[in-house]
Amino acid sequence: MGNKKLSEHFTLDELTTSQTAIQRNIKNSPNKKELANLRRLCRTILEPFRALVGPLHVSSGFRSEALNRITGGVPNSQHRLGQAADLLPIKTELKTAYLKLCDSKISFDQAIFEFGRWIHVSWAQKPRGQKLVAFKQAGKTKYFPLENFGRGNLGKVV
Repeated sequence: MGNKKLSEHFTLDELTTSQTAIQRNIKNSPNKKELANLRRLCRTILEPFRALVGPLHVSSGFRSEALNRITGGVPNSQHRLGQAADLLPIKTELKTAYLKLCDSKISFDQAIFEFGRWIHVSWAQKPRGQKLVAFKQAGKTKYFPLENFGRGNLGKVV
């Protein structure tokens, strides 16, 4: 796909590369609409978030239908549409970065502190501004609003 820029600091390769796709020879190329969604994600959420916390590593971005299925993503995943990314801040502690995002004026659909290991961000035409915490309980993923979970409890998420 090349190193096509989607925004100042993010490339198409960065938002589409998947080790699972490479290992299983799965095509992970967005169509025109999904590519437009990736551009919007980068410009309206990832770039402003990067300005708040410094460089970000994209651990998962766009997922083709086949890749999404193999990785256990839900069929209506925003990753599938090019509207979501999972991120790791490089120079800022994960919890601090998540709280900065939640306290910012960035218009996201969802900001999820997932299992204390990464931050999921997404956009939508009508952003809900959901601030969630995901963790495993009895083998199932549970999502709680940040306000109900408590900011001080983020360090306990696994």
